[in-house]
Amino acid sequence: MRIAVDSVPGFGRKPEENEDYYGFTRELFWVIDGATASRPVKVFGNPTQAVWFSKRLTEEIYRNAPRDISLPELVYESVLNLREEFKRKYGDPDENDDGPSGSVTIIRRLDNIIEVLVIGDTFYIARDYDGKLHFYNGDEVHHKCDYELAKLCREIEETATDEKIKKRLISEAILLFRKLYQNREGGYPELSVTEKSLEFIFEKKNYYYKQIESNEFMLGSDGALYLYTPFNLFSIEEFYNFVTFDNISQVLELTKRIALDDKEKKKYLRIKPYDDMTLMKVEL
Repeated sequence: MRIAVDSVPGFGRKPEENEDYYGFTRELFWVIDGATASRPVKVFGNPTQAVWFSKRLTEEIYRNAPRDISLPELVYESVLNLREEFKRKYGDPDENDDGPSGSVTIIRRLDNIIEVLVIGDTFYIARDYDGKLHFYNGDEVHHKCDYELAKLCREIEETATDEKIKKRLISEAILLFRKLYQNREGGYPELSVTEKSLEFIFEKKNYYYKQIESNEFMLGSDGALYLYTPFNLFSIEEFYNFVTFDNISQVLELTKRIALDDKEKKKYLRIKPYDDMTLMKVEL
């Protein structure tokens, strides 16, 4: 088995502020992309809600990995533990509808097949034994919402002159879009410690799940896919072939460099100059 993985914090962040986490065992592989809160606050001593969510969810997945349960059940049970822990310390997260949240791609090996679960805006690419690529990008479900939010944030950045007012308006815009679209019909799924999230995703099956005859795959957070979208420099097959076990760090550095050349987001419309980026490549 071969594994290569790297994770890079987003624009302006220190390594400890990286809201992406990843993990793997011999049978299980996952990447978690914590969602930056519209009102970033420290929880349990962590820099942000998202850091706590990604770190604790990784710990719970490790703990539940040996259990003989389905992949959706494994993630559900893991998040449920986070919900109870958060609720005991900070009260019911459903009251303000803005609790710690994130996305996850998790892949499990079962004999000669893999099973894939994607919740939120993370992605995977797998090549089956016949050479066909299988691809799902959860960010495409988010795309319409993110595009409209990115346009609004750009308007705020171009018109607001006071930095404090600008930050407050952008924060309120993110909160508004989450209330309109997150875990709602016609919107997008996002894993969260709220009861609404757990019902929308697991009871209504608003997630991607697939079994594939494959022994090689890639998974990551949406920031690691910038070369495909929004930069449009590769097709998905070209991107999959471009990333090797030896160059993952260089791929993320290239992505970061291109993003910084468009730091003002004039060429490529997006919410941040660049996001946290995590990319994992596996051959069983």
